[in-house]
Amino acid sequence: NYVLLSRVNAMSVHITKRKVILFLLLIPVFMPISVDYFTTSLHLNRLLTYVVDAYLLCRLVFSRKALSIVTVISACMYAWILLATAISHGLMDNAILSLLRIMIVCLIFDLYRNDVYTLVRVLILHCEICVYVNLLSVLVAPNGLYSRSVSGYAVSQEWFLGVDNYFVQWLFPALVVAWAYIALTRSKTRGYVLTAAVVVTEFIHGSATGIVGIVLFSLLMIIPKVKLVFTPIRSVVISVIVWLLIVVFRADSIFAPLVSTLGKDMTFTGRLNIWDNALRVITANPILGYGVLTNDAMVGYLGSSSSGVWVGATHCHDQILQVAFQGGLVALALLLVIIALIIKKSLEYWPKKVAQIAVYAVSAYLIMCTTEVFTFPVMFLIFPLSYYVLSDQTVKE
Repeated sequence: NYVLLSRVNAMSVHITKRKVILFLLLIPVFMPISVDYFTTSLHLNRLLTYVVDAYLLCRLVFSRKALSIVTVISACMYAWILLATAISHGLMDNAILSLLRIMIVCLIFDLYRNDVYTLVRVLILHCEICVYVNLLSVLVAPNGLYSRSVSGYAVSQEWFLGVDNYFVQWLFPALVVAWAYIALTRSKTRGYVLTAAVVVTEFIHGSATGIVGIVLFSLLMIIPKVKLVFTPIRSVVISVIVWLLIVVFRADSIFAPLVSTLGKDMTFTGRLNIWDNALRVITANPILGYGVLTNDAMVGYLGSSSSGVWVGATHCHDQILQVAFQGGLVALALLLVIIALIIKKSLEYWPKKVAQIAVYAVSAYLIMCTTEVFTFPVMFLIFPLSYYVLSDQTVKE
């Protein structure tokens, strides 16, 4: 009995250390905007990024674990954008950091591929900290915890996760993690509470895009029998059609009731002109793209209109167009391949709950892509999470 107890205690210590290490490795991924902002002079986020990437690469080399197809494609995508940035004489530092931070997201999943259960448990802890602290900051300081001057947007009003338009980049992955936790652990309370906090935060102080994506994903996960109608292929096709109707074919009237309900105008808050400019410049350089550029350079490409130049046009206001702008059709094709791999794998396990999580996460992401750009690595989390949750051995049981 003593020997058995000693082994159990040793195993508990090992598991605890493993979770602590994993928690620390994920800090650069979940780093809130407020923490990054107030530690900019210390270069904390940058330093952590370098250290974590080096650690993960060493661990993978010593453990002789091969990189997943999702990691390889993601690396190629951001490396291509880095190449485009170098050729365009853009912001090389930003492009390198983007590549390194996406690699942290992917390499962590590669390293813990045989223990997705532990990974999801640590992920939900990070999500809970970010979501609950941010919700508290919104409730305590409705007018913002702090503010700063932002190029093109005057003075910002920010909370723990930054300005409210950025909330979704932490809240949506948290929602997906919450449901992955429910599916893998069969423990519902913790996942449901986190889901409720995400929904409440978006309705109190969130973007219209965030509300659409979070409500859509939540409804698809909750409504019984929805899986019979919204299958993997149908869900993605519908999402792509929505994007095409709005951005390319401008069938705005179809979505007029929804846009009006969300308090927006049919120009999608000035995005139509930016999309026109983005499509024009992407067509002019369709293969390589323009890389990561300064705000002034972006305004030069995207801000012109019949009424003058909008200095707020610092990005494409559409994730699909942003990827195509920075990395051309090559980068966009690589992103679509990642999505296709997730959908293909989900078909093998449909209609299991984990397959629904993966498909509906990707579908909601594509719809949100229509009006927002996702610049933080935490949003990319949904891709390796969906892929590896579907690869977990428990799914096959």
